[in-house]
Amino acid sequence: MLLRAVNEERREHHKCPIIFIGHSFGGIIIKEAICLAETDKQYRDILDDTIGIIFLGTPHQGSNVSQFGAFIARLTWVFGSSTILLKGLYRDNPPLSDLQERFMSVIRRRKDIKLVTMYEKHHTYFAQLIYLGFIVERNAAVLDVAENIAVEKDHMGLNKCASPNDPAYDAICQGINRIRDHAESRGWKKKYLKWSERSRL
Repeated sequence: MLLRAVNEERREHHKCPIIFIGHSFGGIIIKEAICLAETDKQYRDILDDTIGIIFLGTPHQGSNVSQFGAFIARLTWVFGSSTILLKGLYRDNPPLSDLQERFMSVIRRRKDIKLVTMYEKHHTYFAQLIYLGFIVERNAAVLDVAENIAVEKDHMGLNKCASPNDPAYDAICQGINRIRDHAESRGWKKKYLKWSERSRL
């Protein structure tokens, strides 16, 4: 679904470099999309144009707190909560580990894709009452091949920016700038300039 949405957007605009940003489970969805884009020809150009990915508190190795979240979801099923996604994020979940291996294989082959991970520095409280600690601990959120940035927020605040002075806003801007600098050093401006010139012919 993510790749189809990106394709539809690209039909409306000229080709341009892509930066994916995903919070928590959204980061897992991006990893699945990147793996699919390498094997499915109709999405290959999306992978070719991806210059970077920013993961906001993504549990690459799973999270112990997801089990508590699944328990809460079972209690609140009447309000539409689902345990399916949370169960997929359990610590040491084999499908999650398999996805990580496949994703890293793609990244090793695609040296142009810059990875940035961000992790919370503050503990999270459920409903501001129940102490949960770190939803995604640092060692589950960071990657050896990425630039890893600590953010002065709890897990829920990593993707919420109240103003340009918000620590999350500053961290995301840092991540985008680092991806842009990396891409420029690999010559992406020349590549996309050629496409824009071609589109005017």
